[in-house]
Amino acid sequence: MLTFNQAIKIFQSYSELNEKVSGNRHRFQVPQSLQRGKELAREIKCNQDGSYNGYINAKYMPANIKQKYAHITDSRQMISIKGLTALQLRQYKTELHL
Repeated sequence: MLTFNQAIKIFQSYSELNEKVSGNRHRFQVPQSLQRGKELAREIKCNQDGSYNGYINAKYMPANIKQKYAHITDSRQMISIKGLTALQLRQYKTELHL
């Protein structure tokens, strides 16, 4: 399982994402997005044990990708990133076609 720092570094590795930090929570936005909602990931925070919680916005994913992740998407159209692998985090970002 990834640590908080490893997960943050994955998001920081994409030049098109802007990081915003509020208190101990991180969010990543796509300023040049053509979509109204520019937020890719939100509420990413470190737990005491070094793990993390947070969400990826699935709202603007293409329909076929939404269907692929429907089983882990909540009613807010958010995908929990807790427990995801590095490959899965990179894959979600790629599938958003930013």
